[in-house]
Amino acid sequence: MSTYPAKVPVVIVGAGPTGLTAANLLAAYGVEAIVLDREPGPMNLPRAIVIDDEGARTMQVFGLDRTYIANTTPAIGSKYFADDGTCFAETGAGVQSYGFPKRQYIYQPEFEAALRDRLEEQAPGSLRFSSNVVDVETSSDGAVVTVEAADGKRHRIATQWVLACDGGRSPIRERLGIALSGNTYRQDWIVIDMSDDPDRSLFSKFFCSSIRPAVSVPAPNGGRRYEFMVLPGEDREKVLTPDFLAELLKPFRRYDERYVLRKTVYTFHARIAERFRHERILLMGDAAHLTPPFAGQGMNAGLRDAHNVAWKIAAAVGGADAAILDTYDAERRAPPGT
Repeated sequence: MSTYPAKVPVVIVGAGPTGLTAANLLAAYGVEAIVLDREPGPMNLPRAIVIDDEGARTMQVFGLDRTYIANTTPAIGSKYFADDGTCFAETGAGVQSYGFPKRQYIYQPEFEAALRDRLEEQAPGSLRFSSNVVDVETSSDGAVVTVEAADGKRHRIATQWVLACDGGRSPIRERLGIALSGNTYRQDWIVIDMSDDPDRSLFSKFFCSSIRPAVSVPAPNGGRRYEFMVLPGEDREKVLTPDFLAELLKPFRRYDERYVLRKTVYTFHARIAERFRHERILLMGDAAHLTPPFAGQGMNAGLRDAHNVAWKIAAAVGGADAAILDTYDAERRAPPGT
């Protein structure tokens, strides 16, 4: 039978990188929290592929810099190619402004596993899968979260704060009626994650083709991610068939289903929630903002959210004025015109 606390200072909804990072930060600050995720277990999909220097610095707060981050591979820069194969531009690795490389390649399932392991060390039993949050009643001084467990029974948890890290389609944001403003790009992109790739270079490669733009990004464990623009008139299902993908990958490698880690078609969004706070609920990560993936900032923006929020939550739980959390929205939202 599933058991849940009747009362806990912080409820985190969503066990992705943002939620797990927030939980680890709160544990390091001595704040009790519970993480609820509706899925039966980890997704184990290689979505984010890069952690930046600010993200690595956040990991330093609870010691993951000495374990998982220490074994990642630093990026060395990017190359840009014309249709004839000429490299017409190149960027370097950049300076280490925060004590870490600007970009380090990660395999998201391994990264999330490291976050879960560290959370279990710091706060055993605080992560609960198969826990679907079906309602959040909130007021100016607290909230009550209703969670449906795997056995179908519902439990009510009283809390001071709810961190909604429940993804781009955030049910919590939807229930609050908070709109996302911004743009959805018309061009869909095919994304293929491959293992055992022959290209072991650590450069990200951008093929600026006038016919079909493409991107090739290094991945850990000898893998590589390939991205191709879907052209007008092409069918989203057909472009993921083996024959179609084999033709796309022919200039780069031989296509073999055995080495496919993931294949999908992405629609890219650049959207932001109209507000990040509603009483004692804070929207974080993809629930608060959606970012096109080319600069690798989607997950990293969520890690920044967690770092911004966690110390303020710790202060508020310790007796500081809850208005300190109003600064989260102002600090994480870009000023107009930028």
